[in-house]
Amino acid sequence: MSAARAAVAGRVTERALARDVTRAGYSATSHVLDSVYVQDFIPARAGAGTAWTAAADGWAMSQYDQYPFDSIAVVDGVAFATGSDGVWALRGGDEIIRAKLTTGKMDVGQGGLTHPMYAYLEYELDGSAVMTVTQTQGGSVAQSWTYPLDGEPAAALTNGRFKFGRGLRGRHFTFALELVGERAHINDLYVVADATKRRI
Repeated sequence: MSAARAAVAGRVTERALARDVTRAGYSATSHVLDSVYVQDFIPARAGAGTAWTAAADGWAMSQYDQYPFDSIAVVDGVAFATGSDGVWALRGGDEIIRAKLTTGKMDVGQGGLTHPMYAYLEYELDGSAVMTVTQTQGGSVAQSWTYPLDGEPAAALTNGRFKFGRGLRGRHFTFALELVGERAHINDLYVVADATKRRI
């Protein structure tokens, strides 16, 4: 037998072993707290009602009171409303509108006493704005202070701030932004606070 035949006649054995073990443990906790405050009242004018609107992208809601219309239709981009006195084209105008945005009680100090110093506002406004800050640190009665927005032209998107008083201290605060004017747009509102060294 030749050497080439002997090499072919040899036996070849291959073995393979594969193992795969996966162990995993996952846990997730999600806590969501949403607060909604709804206030309704009876209109003072006979024949007028209340209308609620909501933007579809973020569901921000607005309430209109003294609303004299019972149906609305949009034709060629113009809203038409019907009421007891006829059909109206709602194109805006020069009437003065009052709007108010109020927060619930907010823990601005994240557990400790704090001093809110400023509220920064990115806005457009043809009118005036004030912010009322309410705190309950006294323990018996809520106390409120009102601060005006620094006056400046705001026909286009700009930034402004409310400067709060030096004696304003506490843990839980309510902020109420009041706007009066023909037109307003609020893009952002941010409160800046500094921790105090006083004890609770």
